[in-house]
Amino acid sequence: MHKISILILFLFIFSTTKLGDQNSISGSRSIASFEQRSCKSSISKIILNYKSKSLVEKLSSSVIKPGVEKLSKFSLRSRLKFLNHLNAKRGKSKFLSEMYANTINQMITKGLLSEEDFSKELFKNNSGAYLLDFSYGEVRVTPKIWEGLPTQDETIDIILQRTTPGVSEALKLREVLENTELNPLELKEFEKHFVRYPKDKDEWKLLSEYLSFTGSMREKQQLKALGELPKLFYESDKGKHLNNFRSLRKNIDKYESKQVKKQLKKAKKNGMSDLEAKAFAKQEARRMTEVYSNLKYACRSTKHTEESKQSAKLTSKFFMGMGVSATAASYGYSNWDKDKTEFEWYGKLAHDLSWKIFFQFGFNAIMTDQSATFLKKNLAIHAFYTPADAIEASMYELEFGEKDSFIKEEFEKMIELRKSNDPKFVEEYNKAIAALNHKYFPERFRSLVKKMISGEIPTEKNEFDEILSLEEIATGELEDEVLRDKLMEAIALKLYQENAGQVQLGGQFLDRYVFVRSYDVLDVPKSLMVGLLIYKTICMGPANSVRNAMILSSVIYTLDQVISKFVYYKIRRKVINQ
Repeated sequence: MHKISILILFLFIFSTTKLGDQNSISGSRSIASFEQRSCKSSISKIILNYKSKSLVEKLSSSVIKPGVEKLSKFSLRSRLKFLNHLNAKRGKSKFLSEMYANTINQMITKGLLSEEDFSKELFKNNSGAYLLDFSYGEVRVTPKIWEGLPTQDETIDIILQRTTPGVSEALKLREVLENTELNPLELKEFEKHFVRYPKDKDEWKLLSEYLSFTGSMREKQQLKALGELPKLFYESDKGKHLNNFRSLRKNIDKYESKQVKKQLKKAKKNGMSDLEAKAFAKQEARRMTEVYSNLKYACRSTKHTEESKQSAKLTSKFFMGMGVSATAASYGYSNWDKDKTEFEWYGKLAHDLSWKIFFQFGFNAIMTDQSATFLKKNLAIHAFYTPADAIEASMYELEFGEKDSFIKEEFEKMIELRKSNDPKFVEEYNKAIAALNHKYFPERFRSLVKKMISGEIPTEKNEFDEILSLEEIATGELEDEVLRDKLMEAIALKLYQENAGQVQLGGQFLDRYVFVRSYDVLDVPKSLMVGLLIYKTICMGPANSVRNAMILSSVIYTLDQVISKFVYYKIRRKVINQ
């Protein structure tokens, strides 16, 4: 609820802040830079909308833009007063800081603010964990720990001062660093471990690829990988991250060789000469390998790239469609022998489908978050499922649990007959039991209810031993609510025991909840592994064929569902009979 609360606060401020008189205020700018690193936060933020930057982008047109339009009607002094008020309210929230920065940027675009209008007060926030920077022509959000660290230009100057590069080397270094978009903390680590310039074109390419490789990691691992930079150009030197990088490059080289052969065969088939075919094959293979290489880095990245965002959307749609279809098919297969003329069969199917959509939505949001580790995702899914399963189980019991209102109604009629010593009592009693049996119970319950009321069988709980036959109970005692409640409880207990499966914990809610949570201990990590495999398959689809990637993903998902979903329904029916 954290994000929702601060969003409401921001909307409230935008709609209620009073703007003052005209005047202008001049000022200066502060320092730092920005790089998005979402989901470094708590599990609750993962479950809600942890991608704060994308949320800011969505709100930019619907909330911030109309607010900026309103500000155009006021004086510069009023605008600055409004911004100071927003700055004071953003506190430690990264989300509100990004909303604040986006507001300033839109005001600059609209010509409502200029660099000369800024004051230190617009960027100062002592309680915040994030700073604001205007060094790049726009306001960016940066962690406070970056304060005082060299910028990219300053880092390059430091490297040039302690080395003696040529002009071409200096320009090439600047080009490589600009393409990698390292943050100040990473730039400092790069500067610390950059010991020599690449000697040729291949080494420059190697450096660029290694920085792209490290850029796909979480910050802690990235800093360690940059620490292995001095070993990069020496094949004999080993390192944990270097070994992984070299293994990845071999995979990419293997893909390129395979594409050369494939494209060469295709060119010759189209009637090209050997020379033309080789040139064509080499060019096409290089183009396809570049796509493959970019996807390899993007799909394994722990940061949100355009490729990963598109893959996350496509994967979420895939899982939603396949998940709902698999749930319906599995339920139908496992419960086909039950009476399908009753509404309950379709009601339970609708219950499972609606909750599948809800659970799948949460699972997709957590699973496609690249910045979270496998363990963090696993814990987040359990944190999401635990309360959700409790709500689902209670809803199931509410919708499909045993009803006892009709039992009380029929017994009240019989009680009145017994109190008046009506000779029709026996006749009406038999009719009532027959009606109950016809409308609500399977055949086996008719004799059970009759025997319990007549006292032929004792109930299992000691407090029910006092209930004997209806004929032995005095007329006045029939008005005793405690006695009647015990009788109803005894019948409800018997109904539950007759309908329950092998595990009986005292109620349908507890049976279902404990079963589902126990099953999820093994099912969640398995489902997460399958989900990540499908995600990577879909993400890498454009390198070969999106269609083939979707077919392969469908095969993987179907096999998983055949094994797990059908087993789940079979076990659930056997263990708790639900």
